[in-house]
Amino acid sequence: MAMQRTDRDRGTKGITSIVTLKVLGALTGHGREIATFDSYAIARNANRHRRETVGYVPTQEIASRRRERALTPPPFGRAVLHPSQLNEQTQSPLFKLPEEVLLLIYEEILGHNLFHIVRRSTRFQLGHVLCKANTPRRQEECNEHECRGMKVPSGVHPKTRPGNGGLIQLLQSCRRIYIDAVRILYSSNIFDFDCMETLISFSTTLVPARFDSIISLQLDFRFPLSVHFREATPQNDSDRWERTWRIIGSMKSLQFLYVRIAWPKSEMSVREERRFVEPLRQVKELKCFEVSLQPVIGTEFQKDKEQHWVVFRRMR
Repeated sequence: MAMQRTDRDRGTKGITSIVTLKVLGALTGHGREIATFDSYAIARNANRHRRETVGYVPTQEIASRRRERALTPPPFGRAVLHPSQLNEQTQSPLFKLPEEVLLLIYEEILGHNLFHIVRRSTRFQLGHVLCKANTPRRQEECNEHECRGMKVPSGVHPKTRPGNGGLIQLLQSCRRIYIDAVRILYSSNIFDFDCMETLISFSTTLVPARFDSIISLQLDFRFPLSVHFREATPQNDSDRWERTWRIIGSMKSLQFLYVRIAWPKSEMSVREERRFVEPLRQVKELKCFEVSLQPVIGTEFQKDKEQHWVVFRRMR
């Protein structure tokens, strides 16, 4: 016969269980309440203690140092080199010539060219092609003679013939020649571009001092063909169009700019053209700024004088 449990038994069992749990918790540590802490406060206190310690010096970043034998010349003027930076080569008759004569020799070898800057790969590796006409304002002749070579749908001009030579070899022959003559390479030649992407890539690839040494620039933008080469136009990428002219407007030494533009649309109204032409106003104070445009609806073939450039209207 089962015995009935009384309230006293229930109370005894409850007290026994509680005492047992308390004892086990004290022995194992699981019964203690975990204290909360602020990790950020601990870190702040540790840092404060370090700063108050005698002789503490904050950690400083290592400053970037200019190469002891840097090749890049100063932004303006001729490079002044210390004896530790190069061998003076006093035995060379070339360096005994007056500076003016020496610079004329460099200019005769490196200058008086028109270079077509083209893309050699989809990763914007750039190259140059010597123009056959070698004269500015003759974009039509360059196009007819295919000066730049074949252009594939990716916008790349594959290299199909040997390079021109005679330029880089001189600069690579001697450190002193390089430092004195590299500026002439950019200041005494005309650089031609046929798309916005190439010009932007060229501006970001060059050392700023060299890009700012360019005096003459030529553009041949044929936007009706851009869609075949995955290139931007003012119509489908106004931001890139704006950036292109902002870059040109920031070129410190630019004096001569020859531009030929074929708009994306074969028929343009005056209002549409004004909207596309507006970014060109960022370029100012040039000795020569010529813009060749196609006819627009409502105007005849004419030569217009703008505020700071001359606009020529082509027949087509």
